[in-house]
Amino acid sequence: MGYVRNGWAAEDLYPMLRAENAEVVIHPDDRKYGALLVSGQGTGKCVGPNELVLLDGCLMQAEEAWKRYATTTEFHGEGWWATLPKQPVTCALAADGRIATARVTRLYRQYVREPLRKVRLSDGSELTVTRQHKLRAADHWTNDLREGGVVCVPRRLEWPGSRVDLELVELLSWQIAEGCETSGARRGQMSRTVAITQNDVQVLEHLRRLVLAVGKRYALRVNVPRIVQTRHAPDLVVHSADWRDFLIARGYPWGRLSREKAIPDFIMQGELESSRVCLRAFADAEGGVVEHNRAVEITTASPVLGKQLRTLLRRFGILVSVRGKRAHATNGSGIERDYRRLTITGESLRIFMREIGFGSEQKAARLRRILSGVKPNSNREGVYTHDILCEVKEDGTPFKWICPRSWNYLFTQRASSAIAQDIVGRLRGAADRLDSGQWALPGARGRSAMRGRAATLEAIDTRVLREQAERLEHRVKQDVFYLTVERVDEIEYVGWVYDFEVPDHHNFVAGGMLAHNTSALLSHFINDCEDENAAPIVLDPKSELSHICLRATPPDIGKRVWFLDLGRPAFGMNPLVRPGERSLAEEAAEIAENVVAALLDVYEDQIFASSRRYLYHAVVGALALAERERRRATLEDMHRLLEPGGSELRNRAAQACADIPDLDFSAHFLQVELPDELKLAASQTAVRMDAPRNKVSTLLQVAPIRRFFHHPTNITVREIIEARDVLIVDCAQGRVGDDNVKPMLMFMLRMLHRQMQRQVTLPERERPRVPLLIDEAHYVAGVENVVDQIATHRRAGLEPAFGLQYFAQLGSGSRHEEDPQGRPELAAEPVPVPDGRRRRRGGGHADRDGRVRDDDPRRPRLAGPAARHSRAGAELPQPLLPGLVDLGRHTDPELHGGDLSAAERRTAMGRAPSLHPSPARRALPGNARRRVRRHQRDRFRGRRRRLGPGARREERRVGTRVPERSLRREERRQTTRGEMGRLCRALVHPRRPRPRAIRPLAGHRHRATHRDPRPLRRERSSSRPRRPTREAQRHAPRTVPATPTGPA
Repeated sequence: MGYVRNGWAAEDLYPMLRAENAEVVIHPDDRKYGALLVSGQGTGKCVGPNELVLLDGCLMQAEEAWKRYATTTEFHGEGWWATLPKQPVTCALAADGRIATARVTRLYRQYVREPLRKVRLSDGSELTVTRQHKLRAADHWTNDLREGGVVCVPRRLEWPGSRVDLELVELLSWQIAEGCETSGARRGQMSRTVAITQNDVQVLEHLRRLVLAVGKRYALRVNVPRIVQTRHAPDLVVHSADWRDFLIARGYPWGRLSREKAIPDFIMQGELESSRVCLRAFADAEGGVVEHNRAVEITTASPVLGKQLRTLLRRFGILVSVRGKRAHATNGSGIERDYRRLTITGESLRIFMREIGFGSEQKAARLRRILSGVKPNSNREGVYTHDILCEVKEDGTPFKWICPRSWNYLFTQRASSAIAQDIVGRLRGAADRLDSGQWALPGARGRSAMRGRAATLEAIDTRVLREQAERLEHRVKQDVFYLTVERVDEIEYVGWVYDFEVPDHHNFVAGGMLAHNTSALLSHFINDCEDENAAPIVLDPKSELSHICLRATPPDIGKRVWFLDLGRPAFGMNPLVRPGERSLAEEAAEIAENVVAALLDVYEDQIFASSRRYLYHAVVGALALAERERRRATLEDMHRLLEPGGSELRNRAAQACADIPDLDFSAHFLQVELPDELKLAASQTAVRMDAPRNKVSTLLQVAPIRRFFHHPTNITVREIIEARDVLIVDCAQGRVGDDNVKPMLMFMLRMLHRQMQRQVTLPERERPRVPLLIDEAHYVAGVENVVDQIATHRRAGLEPAFGLQYFAQLGSGSRHEEDPQGRPELAAEPVPVPDGRRRRRGGGHADRDGRVRDDDPRRPRLAGPAARHSRAGAELPQPLLPGLVDLGRHTDPELHGGDLSAAERRTAMGRAPSLHPSPARRALPGNARRRVRRHQRDRFRGRRRRLGPGARREERRVGTRVPERSLRREERRQTTRGEMGRLCRALVHPRRPRPRAIRPLAGHRHRATHRDPRPLRRERSSSRPRRPTREAQRHAPRTVPATPTGPA
């Protein structure tokens, strides 16, 4: 598979990454200090093409939304982006927990070949997403979706509705629910007859009056509707071609079967009152009150119609569960078929009675009767409190302080909003009580017992209690329902997936759930901002991620946010600024090394060793001259010191260096050595000075970059990191230029390198975390400085994460250096992780003797055996088994299920099965033995190779292929040794008879079979089998089994 070094990847690693859309994370050990995220915004984090997305109040498939809204498309990375001239409105979860309307600005689609996840919630809603796609959990966004987990769905959906004729909505809703659009035996768009079936004749009379009123209002020619008594139930029959054309013109699909019907868009996009009228009509037509369950049920045969009704009910804050069931038709025919049953219970039932209700007085009275004197059940619609209460109980806080009434809330998942808010107050009260030491109130029972628990109560962290109270209070304020994940299935998929970009809130509603659309780097940034000991740094060449991070920065993080736009810099960062803590000679040497290294990172092949010393001493001279003149050193000083005619300035710099201890060598170079070289070989020396001077002048000739280096307000990276602030850098590629982005990144990374060198000397508790997020990492991926920072600054707190749109941006055909022992400096190994994502963890050769660390048994582990450290392991079937582990030393049954055979160990390590010599193999000559070994090795790799002319003759004679037949037997017996023995025997006895394909000729009566399991009979006069006739050979099929694609 390959390994990674210097930011590059081995060539044979590319196909796997492209095929899996992998998120590659380079982690050498359990401590996260380096990451290479091969994913960008939109890539891999998408929904399936048939998922219903809420846009402008309508539910439409993601594929249909692309066809409707995408006009101009642009290929970027691995997929296509489409900018939308008409931006549809969706619902999103805001930062304060409320459901708000937001516009979709761009669409994205990508062709993938990977497993997708089908998530089903407790209310029956389903959503198919990629493995990387995140859904909203109770407190955060996550893609770790498991059965029993909690996922948020919006409590209320809102969109700007348009005014619709309410009588038209009521009539059409009854037609969709109980109507049949037929004309005799015909069913289709040309039918002009509709029959609405209903047992209540008074309802049909009301609908007949609506037909006449709507026809008169819109000037439609409608015959006189009549009520006809059929053998099943009364029907209201309407004949009108104008009515049919009127509805078709408004987007209604006329003539569909009941299981294919849907509510037209003009009703879905209507105002709230139109949704109320529509839902009341469906409740009267297809709904009923179930008294023993205290529920209202609405039944429909159309899956799409069921999801539309659920969406309309969510406009009123009503939670409905959708389940499938077999039932009889309610139109009098009694046909049994599959239906979707929408069930409303709990507090939503009271909202339904208050906001919608029934038009039928009989059903309305029954609903009032089941709700009278009964408290609603909050276990479905309440606030998720189970995990927080369990944490409080485990910390040792007396549970009666939190829930004095009952212990039942410790065993239930949810509590009502009022009780959850009461628990919030009690958590804060318990923290204050512990801080004040008032563990037992005066005169309270159990004071002596409370004194016995003094040690336990003193160990409780009140800060954690207050954080738990804040978490629970945020859940109470969120306008969502907390539903349980019932099932998560993985399905193999090849095709398009889609994503929707919502700029402000970064989520949208799909499948009734809140789906996230942000990139991996953005999620890292938001998590790092919430860490008080972290100083996140974002470097973005293209301006996209930087602006998104700026908008997504939480307002209450308590950190200063420094936003640097290199196109219009508001402050600068001069790489020649001295901290002033040490002597000038020491700091000048450090600054000169970093400046030279930054230019070499960019122009490695253009600045040779003979030119580097000119650049080094120019930096030292500029610092000494600025110190003497009491000003700030600039890059222009370096440029003028490197000019062949700048002898006067060099003399002044040399005198300044001579006055400073330990800079006499630079003074000698500037005053003696360089002038002598210009006298003896002026042309050659001028050429050597031109190379570094031209690189500096290239930066200074760009006005924004020059303003950045010479800005009067200078902010150092050290100040930002030590204050735990946030730095967001927009490299402004369009204004600065593509060729100048990389030098700017190199200078910033070198300034960060200086700070990390200083920070590693501090005590560990005083070192802040420095998450470094770089988008479009191919600008820096091939630079040795990047790998040096990952490898050397992890103890200083650096945690870099690099984002790529696709892995091919790193280049191909690269070769990587190795250490003297022949192992790569940084090796990437695949590790299966519980959330289903593919990661790459790697480590340096210094970690090769590591052991399996003590950790959570469900967490993926990595052991670096010395002998096989640089080999990439294969992903094993067990979901939690490490991809690289020394199976010879570690025999923990929790890791790999017990002792493994030698062949299984070699299979787990990514090698071909071991071929131990057997008697049949020893009998082979050397060439045949090598052919057998090569064949088995190629078979393990998924290829097939013929065994030579003898095997081909055997194939022509027998009618099948010996190796493939052996492979099929191997798959049945699952043993490598048996396969090798059979292959060897086939070579030793090439004329041994084999079963052949038989097809009867015309006129024959014997039984036809494609493969007779019995061997052919031999003639007495000869040892050879009877040769079939030419006619039989011409009609006999050649049975060629499928080529195996992997190990048995």
